[in-house]
Amino acid sequence: MNHNVPMTDQAHKILHFVAKKEGLEEIFFDLPKATNVSSSMKKWTEAAGLNKKITFHSARHTFAMFAISADIDIFTVSKLLGHSKIDTTQIYAKLSNKEKLTALQKMPNIDFS
Repeated sequence: MNHNVPMTDQAHKILHFVAKKEGLEEIFFDLPKATNVSSSMKKWTEAAGLNKKITFHSARHTFAMFAISADIDIFTVSKLLGHSKIDTTQIYAKLSNKEKLTALQKMPNIDFS
């Protein structure tokens, strides 16, 4: 199944940076098959100058968490991740303590005087 996902300006800049570093003239590519994802992720993180093991799963999870933290609605995040059921995406909707505190601070004050 093919998914067409638009790219942010930041992602576009990162891809241009990596392409330039690798001496590539074009930045368009096909995503690797599932069996080759780990080796491709390793190449991409090395090309980006990252000295950390980043798995395909952790990259998707990080993207989902950033998207939700940026107040992108869960339905849109679901479609960006290519999920067919929103239930699959809801595992990313866990709130951080900071988000919980921010939500609680929106509650009206009660005057006890």
